[in-house]
Amino acid sequence: MVLCLSLRQASLAQAGALSVSRLISLGVPPAQGGAAVPPLADVDTLCVELEDAEEADLLSRLPSCLAFARQAAADGAVLLVACHAGAW
Repeated sequence: MVLCLSLRQASLAQAGALSVSRLISLGVPPAQGGAAVPPLADVDTLCVELEDAEEADLLSRLPSCLAFARQAAADGAVLLVACHAGAW
C-alpha cells in the first residue's frame, strides 16, 4: 500500500496507526538538521532533499524513489510518501 500525504493531511501518529513501515521524506531538512519529515521509530526512511520550487529537479531523484517504492511493494510494506511543505 502506498500513501501520499503532506504533514498537513496526516500526523505522524496516524502513520503509526496505519502500520507504515517505509517512508519517503521529501523536502528541505530543517536548519537544525535531520530529515524534512521527522523519522518514525522502526520505519525504513529514504530522505530526499528537494526544494519546494517549480524549478526543483525531481526527475533526477525519481529512480531512487521508485526503487525504494518497488522494494516496499515487493516486501508487502506500507509506504508513506510525505512532503514537508504541503499538499500534493
